[in-house]
Amino acid sequence: MSAFDPKRFGKVGVLMGGRSAERQISLISGKGVLEALRSKGVDAHGFDTGMNDLAALAAQKFDRVFIALHGRYGEDGTLQGALEHLGIPYTGSGVLASALAMDKEMTKRVWINEGLPTPRFKMLDADSDFDAVARDLGLPLIVKPSREGSTIGLTKVTEASQLKAAYEKAAALDPDVLAEEFIDGDELTVPVLGVGTKGAAAARALPVIEIVAPERRGFGYTVRHLHCPFPDLPPMVGFAKTVTMRAQDRVPLGEAGYMAKRLDYLDYVAAEPQPGIAVIQDLDDIVGYGAFWGEVQSNVHKALGCLGTITNGSVRDIPMIPEGFQMLAGSLSPSHAFVHVVDYGVPVNIHGMAVRSGDLIHADRHGAVVVPLEIIDAMQAALPGLNAKEAKIIEAARSGAGLAAIKAAMKG
Repeated sequence: MSAFDPKRFGKVGVLMGGRSAERQISLISGKGVLEALRSKGVDAHGFDTGMNDLAALAAQKFDRVFIALHGRYGEDGTLQGALEHLGIPYTGSGVLASALAMDKEMTKRVWINEGLPTPRFKMLDADSDFDAVARDLGLPLIVKPSREGSTIGLTKVTEASQLKAAYEKAAALDPDVLAEEFIDGDELTVPVLGVGTKGAAAARALPVIEIVAPERRGFGYTVRHLHCPFPDLPPMVGFAKTVTMRAQDRVPLGEAGYMAKRLDYLDYVAAEPQPGIAVIQDLDDIVGYGAFWGEVQSNVHKALGCLGTITNGSVRDIPMIPEGFQMLAGSLSPSHAFVHVVDYGVPVNIHGMAVRSGDLIHADRHGAVVVPLEIIDAMQAALPGLNAKEAKIIEAARSGAGLAAIKAAMKG
């Protein structure tokens, strides 16, 4: 049997989705992996761990799985432990390495014990002397949850006065929060493939990868199409009022406890900072099953200072929406079903855009993006130069002068 015979892999599960803040990105990654494996003739099947339990995973009888999950419950050793228990081979590091690498504090302590250099850091809590931390580590510094993936909950702090808010943002995701010395330099990664030091499967380093465009980013924005019923409205810029909702499950909407929750939610929407943008994540298995947004909610939210909404769920009553209230939605629906608020002021994810309560959002008919507050001044300073550079390229393209002129404009 050839080493590249796809049949040797048997039935392969591609684990994707999950329950972390990076769910939408994982679904995109998983789809890419699934398509790549199938293109090579592998008997590959997608499996969403956020929608199915371990019994369902065992029932699939996968011969092995490819883990395409991001963040908690996928990279932190919990899934790896479950797969070990089920006897299913999997890609990536084992239980201990996954759990250790996901915990930034413990990883740094291991490095220090082994004599490896690592940026200086301090663990934060609500009683920390934030001014002293800023003095000790210097500015700028980085604040982040100890056990989140990617840049979830991360803040670059440039002034000591920003440190407490950065801590609170990270602590909303993880009680263990790390402040770390900022290192300005080249960003490199070295993938390692294999296990141990002997034999054909021995660990070996793959080529070094350098990120050569650090001014760009591949996160913090919607990565899938959202319906915009009012494409001619100008962009909206406001602060996120984050909400999670469901519509499939019947709830006692008339009970006093739920009504009190709804009224408290309205206080949250009306509170500073303003203006607001309601960012609502639909948690239903069938996303868009019922529309939170219609004539009533859009008028209420507009009266409370909201410019519009961004949701992966559905909207309705388009002709009755108040003038100037923008909507970006995953779908249109004829019914509210059993729509109800699950929670508010919590992290949400809309088509790959991870949002925290109070994040600054820019949105228009093309989609939405989180704007880091700490780089607004730098963005304003860079804008004239960027506009001038792009204008030169466009002028060269429209001039009819050909390829040489376009290349010259791109080189500056």
